[in-house]
Amino acid sequence: MGRKPDLSQETITRIHTLHKAHYSTKEIEDATGVSSRSVRRWVKKCRKCPDEVIPVHSKWPGKARKVSKRTLNVIKRQVMSHPTNTARDIKQSNTDLLQNVSLRSVSHYIHDYLDLPSRRAARKPLLTARHKKNRVTFAKNCLLWPLDKI
Repeated sequence: MGRKPDLSQETITRIHTLHKAHYSTKEIEDATGVSSRSVRRWVKKCRKCPDEVIPVHSKWPGKARKVSKRTLNVIKRQVMSHPTNTARDIKQSNTDLLQNVSLRSVSHYIHDYLDLPSRRAARKPLLTARHKKNRVTFAKNCLLWPLDKI
């Protein structure tokens, strides 16, 4: 089960004011419609802050992504419709979306975030002159076959 979206600043302010008014966790939970675990977490943050300061969401750890979810959907759609496209082809076809993203990052997003493995086309040898001659001979022999053999 994943994380739910972050609480709005209004909900956090409401939790803060109800806590300062000495409401219980259960009463705050019923009034705001937020889970008891979230209420306890925000009440704990309220205790650490001075009275007039309302706590805010802390930023997620790590560097922010250069590609949005919408751009990832565009990339996924292109890869699914043309599996032979390389990361370079995708970057060149979407220059406005991927202008600040390196080729290695595009490849990384395709592999790790979209769970699409890289593929290589199977090697197929070309037909030689002998192959072509044998096929023509076979086709000419087929013309002579009776209908019940076909």
